[in-house]
Amino acid sequence: MAKPAPSASGFDAATTPPIVVGIGCRRGVAVDEIIALVEDAFATANQSVSLLVAIASLDRKAAEPGLVAAAAYFRIPLRTFTAIELAVSEASVSTKIQTLVGTPSVAEAAALRAGSLLTPKLKSAHATCALALTGPDFDLASFGQAAPGNTPASTASMAASRSLTSNAGP
Repeated sequence: MAKPAPSASGFDAATTPPIVVGIGCRRGVAVDEIIALVEDAFATANQSVSLLVAIASLDRKAAEPGLVAAAAYFRIPLRTFTAIELAVSEASVSTKIQTLVGTPSVAEAAALRAGSLLTPKLKSAHATCALALTGPDFDLASFGQAAPGNTPASTASMAASRSLTSNAGP
């Protein structure tokens, strides 16, 4: 599965900050569903997926095959947070999610860890996602916990590569 070319949307890579996608999902969600949801979120926000620098989620999902494969597809790191870290954000509240995982939000809360929400939570059959523009103090190297296979060296390489290609212009 090859990564698609960036969209021809009206974004300006020189002035638009990098974007993090927060994702919540059911166990066993298909990678194709996650990829489609993320691409829909970028289309909804009229932004290019080339600005995407990380997937953020709940730490229990660090080895979830669909999330791991989506991070590989987009060539970005998967970063995770504990339920306690996600519970302190200004995200929307779901009592169902609170009961299941111990935090009232995953997608929005994980995205908010990077900066300000660009899109509210979007839903598919088995996943949710929200986009956030990274804040001025965002540092990918210290953002969340690295999921398995995302060593500091590989994360730094991916971040540098994404930053250079995201800001390279037309």
